[in-house]
Amino acid sequence: TLSLAVSAVAAPNDATGDPCLSQEGKARTLCGHAEALARRLEGPAEGAPATGDPNIDVTHYFLDIEMLPEYAGQNVTDVRVSGTCTITAAPVADGLGVCGIDLHDGMVAMDVTGNVGSWSRAASKINITLDRSYNTNETFELTIEYRGYPQSSGFGAFNWWTRNGDLVIATLSEPFYAHHWWPCKDALDDKATMETHITVPNWMVALSNGRELGSVALPGARAKYMWEETYPMMPYLASLAITNYERYDLEFPYDDGSGPQVMPVPCYVYSDHWDYGAGQPEAAQKTGCDELPAMLETLSEQYGMYPFVDEKYGVVETGGTGGLGASMEHQTLSSMSRVSNFSDIMAHELAHQWWGDEVTCQTWFDIWTNEGFASYSEAVYREFKPGGGVGSYWDRMDMRRPFFPDGRVYRTAIDGVWDIFDGNDVYNKGAWVLHMLRHVLGDDAFFSALADYRETFRHDSVTTDEFAASFSNSFGYDLSWFTDQWVMSFGSPDYDWNYASDVVNGQHYLKLRIAQAQAGQGYGLFTMPVDIRVTTAVGSTVHRVWNDGWTEHYVIPIDGAPINVEFDEDGGVSYYNWILWDTRDKVTTSVQGPPVVVEVAVDVFAGVDGETIAAIVFSEDIASIEGADLTLVGATTGTHAPGLIVYSPVERSALLTFTDLPDDAFTLTILSGGVTANGETLDGEISDSDWWDDMLLPSGDGQMGGDAIITFNVLTGDGDQDGDIDVTDYAQYHQCFTGADFEPYAEGCGAFDFDSDRDIDMQDFAAFQVAFTGP
Repeated sequence: TLSLAVSAVAAPNDATGDPCLSQEGKARTLCGHAEALARRLEGPAEGAPATGDPNIDVTHYFLDIEMLPEYAGQNVTDVRVSGTCTITAAPVADGLGVCGIDLHDGMVAMDVTGNVGSWSRAASKINITLDRSYNTNETFELTIEYRGYPQSSGFGAFNWWTRNGDLVIATLSEPFYAHHWWPCKDALDDKATMETHITVPNWMVALSNGRELGSVALPGARAKYMWEETYPMMPYLASLAITNYERYDLEFPYDDGSGPQVMPVPCYVYSDHWDYGAGQPEAAQKTGCDELPAMLETLSEQYGMYPFVDEKYGVVETGGTGGLGASMEHQTLSSMSRVSNFSDIMAHELAHQWWGDEVTCQTWFDIWTNEGFASYSEAVYREFKPGGGVGSYWDRMDMRRPFFPDGRVYRTAIDGVWDIFDGNDVYNKGAWVLHMLRHVLGDDAFFSALADYRETFRHDSVTTDEFAASFSNSFGYDLSWFTDQWVMSFGSPDYDWNYASDVVNGQHYLKLRIAQAQAGQGYGLFTMPVDIRVTTAVGSTVHRVWNDGWTEHYVIPIDGAPINVEFDEDGGVSYYNWILWDTRDKVTTSVQGPPVVVEVAVDVFAGVDGETIAAIVFSEDIASIEGADLTLVGATTGTHAPGLIVYSPVERSALLTFTDLPDDAFTLTILSGGVTANGETLDGEISDSDWWDDMLLPSGDGQMGGDAIITFNVLTGDGDQDGDIDVTDYAQYHQCFTGADFEPYAEGCGAFDFDSDRDIDMQDFAAFQVAFTGP
């Protein structure tokens, strides 16, 4: 479900016409939350979850019921339901002899037949002793004859009202009210196919899930409508919508690989919303209905083919005074509070067909995997629909921004409707979870992971842990850190940040400080990539930093002096934010942090004197560096000491000279503890190992501590220092060998002095031949 019935809520409209989303009160998805709905529900808004029997697996329901209106004169006084439900099921373990079926204790169970030995009633459970013991490879069948007056609960459950004197009947069973009007296993862990026959007074039209099997006239001015849902479905998604509806037929053309086909897209509207002269809905309703094929095409392009394409996708009006308390994604037939000027919510309920109906939350604790996904899909539809775009995406995400970002998405109490369907936490923050994850992964990887997730849990249920595992598997990196902080925990970041510019060795740098300040509210540290948009005279560039510490400093190479710096502002727009922060304050705190290595250049064959020179440039003036502050270790030749160390405070660079290094693979380590500036030790890690988009330089993970490790190879004869001796090196050797008196005359000729005699001669030529061609 998404928006409550809006007729009772006087909220101002936004530009989209959605009264639940206003400029004065963004993210008011549930239109004032529980208070607004509680005043207009005919039944209580609270109720305990049903306890579906975990020992049985229902495979099919056949529900054959009749609606029996009762009158006082011309006025409807109540609606009685009478009929049967035949349940086909199998044990989940061998030796099943008893089972239970859910039916609200306000409904009367008349009889239970089929594979039944005996049965009894206890509150809202029908307890059945089977005619024998059944094993997992066997099925049994139960037919429950029942009748009664279903009561409205939650968002409606079973609701009836009159509209312009005409009776309207509709159901909305989410979260756990299906058993209020029909016998079933009312649980989230069991999907089944379903056939539904509905007998009604013949002036009414009875709608339900799946494909229409037809209708027949019955004696007594009655008619029976027959529907078949061939895709597995959760019981709470079973639907009735009954009145004198008018049907507006649309089509969704598609090709699933077997050639062009067409799926029916019926739009059912109230009779007072029908233009009988034109034979179509009135203008406002027609406009809403006409958008459905484009919605189906757009979301199918982003998520994969509409899940129930062999049947239909329809919408039906069930709102208005006395109507259902929300719009609802009933499988293949969404019940809509309205269809006029309701594009975002229409897209929401359609998106539920993928996220909620085909892939369903495993528990009501995980409801965000239904509602967060559908809420996010509103923005996805805006982005990719005909005439849409990125700006429209951002506008919808801004409307979906939680007014209280510190709430927890994952539910911890599910006893009542409002424990589950929290607009701020589940819908809005849940949508932002996906928005943020999309940016963490990148578009291609995000939509690919989404497709894998759908394929893995198609026609099944999913927990938050399974969601994280699926996305991690698709992406190739563990993403549980993301769901742990954004779904399972309370809080959001409060960022304090500042920057300064610097020039080192002719290169411009941005020095950035980011601190998180939410610890005072009791919330933990948030690990996230943060986009920093830097504008110079050359243009604007986005730099992404990995922020995983309470206070971190970054040194970022830029292409000129910064004119403007923006923190988490996509395209420089203030509300285009990829992170759901609570605050992001630019402060005046000093940005002077620990020194980092900003440049490394190793000249393995520096001149002709057997020298290797490593030039190390630091972001800060480290004052001095000594032999004890570094190590050089060859993989096979062990430790080597520099012959000379020269440090320049002006250039902030150290020149390390090593003499006559043998052929080997070397590791040069600048020790953190010996290099300091601003009272802090070297931040020397060359990359942040917790992130998959490593920057080799500058070094640093944002916090002081960590050695800088630099590797290089010495290979005599490798003039171009590419790691092998090939024809390029042969040409370079020839130039060095033919120099005057065989003396090296070009820089880099030292690479060919095999005998270290400071001369490129015949002895070196023989050695080079062996190195080039092999012994």
